[in-house]
Amino acid sequence: MKSYLASRLPRLSAIMAVGLALAPCAVLAQSDDAGGEAQPAAENNGTDPTKPVSLAQVYWEHFDLRGDLNQDTLMLRYEQPLGDRSALRASVPFVSNNGAGRDGMVLGDVAVRFLHIPVVTKTHGIVLQGEVAFDTASRAEAGTGQTVLNGTFIYAMFLKNGSIFAPAWKQSHGVGVDAGRSRVSATTLDFYYVPKLKDKANFVTVDPYFVYNWKGDTAYAGLAVTGGRTVGKVFGGALQIYVKPSLVFGKNRPGNWAIETGVKLLNF
Repeated sequence: MKSYLASRLPRLSAIMAVGLALAPCAVLAQSDDAGGEAQPAAENNGTDPTKPVSLAQVYWEHFDLRGDLNQDTLMLRYEQPLGDRSALRASVPFVSNNGAGRDGMVLGDVAVRFLHIPVVTKTHGIVLQGEVAFDTASRAEAGTGQTVLNGTFIYAMFLKNGSIFAPAWKQSHGVGVDAGRSRVSATTLDFYYVPKLKDKANFVTVDPYFVYNWKGDTAYAGLAVTGGRTVGKVFGGALQIYVKPSLVFGKNRPGNWAIETGVKLLNF
């Protein structure tokens, strides 16, 4: 019975990933007022997942992998709202990974994400995201060796103290896997929290998560904390700077720690 279930779990993972990825498109036909009484309008600093925002972002991340390996990523990202309830995002990474003994940054796996918010009220909101990370990496170590479908369901709760708690379920599944590469098939549980701060120019997010890999029957956990500040107005938008350290736990973890720092231009 156990072997039967194990053989079926990757297929179930694929079905869930495709279903979640297509869910935003399926609900677009709903009326905007189907979600009930909307949350009151407030300044959008990009931390509320139920509020699409125009975004131009550049960040650099260093990831300390296991052993003597490490990876650096320069990410270029742009997001465009499509009305009040939807948005489209493109991410273009340039990656340097010393796993193959080669230096220099090359193009990684380019991703496109669509999100839709079918429900938002004064107390909660639902966000559906579908993303495709294409197999565009210039070198094997700069990507996954496959196209990855990511589907995410977020249930955001607006707490009485003004904070936000938005747990999420993400399903990932690879298709068109290159020879010699392991298929991506994973479930991620994310517990995103945004405390309300007295100084509205500052923002903090706390992001513990758990990842289960269906193919290898392995799991690991992590914690990322972001701290940033809106520093002024540029090109009609709000300019932010931030830093995001993270730790990874578990004997099957892909790495030990990471640090990300970058700049964002919002609401331009």
